[in-house]
Amino acid sequence: MPLIYTITNGTTEQAELIRNSIENRDTSQIEQVVAAVQASGGLQYTREMAEKQVSLAKQQLQTLPNNSYRTILADLADFALARSF
Repeated sequence: MPLIYTITNGTTEQAELIRNSIENRDTSQIEQVVAAVQASGGLQYTREMAEKQVSLAKQQLQTLPNNSYRTILADLADFALARSF
């Protein structure tokens, strides 16, 4: 998602850098790609969308019986959002 965001919302140069890296399977410019994603706001956008989806998922869980399974699903959603790998 951050790459797609950067391609569509970043500068022309950022979009071309990412497209070329993907099309050519070129990892030599990975640092520039990461910098482009950060500069375009792609990481922040992705984080915000993930938070929104977790919130929606947990709202839907409220329709299920209150038991350990529902708690585990909510915890799993929180874990997916909090993980750093």
